Amino acid sequence: MKTGTSHYDKLGNYKYKFSEFVTSAILKTPEEDILKEYQRILSNLPIRALEDILLCFNRIQEQRIESVDVMINLYFNRLWKIWPKSTQKWSEGIAEKFALITICALTYFRRVLNDVQYFINPIYDSSYVVDQLKDSTICENDPHSALDLLTKIVDLTAPAPYNLGLCLQRILEFAPELESNREFQRLLHLLER
Repeated sequence: MKTGTSHYDKLGNYKYKFSEFVTSAILKTPEEDILKEYQRILSNLPIRALEDILLCFNRIQEQRIESVDVMINLYFNRLWKIWPKSTQKWSEGIAEKFALITICALTYFRRVLNDVQYFINPIYDSSYVVDQLKDSTICENDPHSALDLLTKIVDLTAPAPYNLGLCLQRILEFAPELESNREFQRLLHLLER
């Protein structure tokens, strides 16, 4: 495993298999001493490998192999506990994947968003995340948190994501008091450009 962590890019077609293996091992390992070893491994991985690990986690989460309770209370908590908290381990790919994990958390949306909020920064093309948010029930069930995610992920210097207007419309429908919110207004102005 040490070879894979220091030479990730040299793994070629096996890079994603390596990330699947690491993700699976993390999710199946409850022992604290082994998790600490995985924490060391993750902190030495390049950003691309961390993006792939989050992609693997997100695919497991989307397949609904486990209940949302198990995915968040067991698997996400385990992954988050050992995740490198350095801001040097940030990329648009990591921000997008953490945003998608947050959306898939459903009733745990706010809790997961609070955990990962420092890794969710504006990305130039947030269309996919906004589409997933639109297709979820979060804008209706937790409009304040939905607005919080949009505020974090939407780059105000980029073109407006395609379904941003629909998300804002749903947020406003279920939380009309947000119409005067400064962040809501900034996103609304982005649509008008």
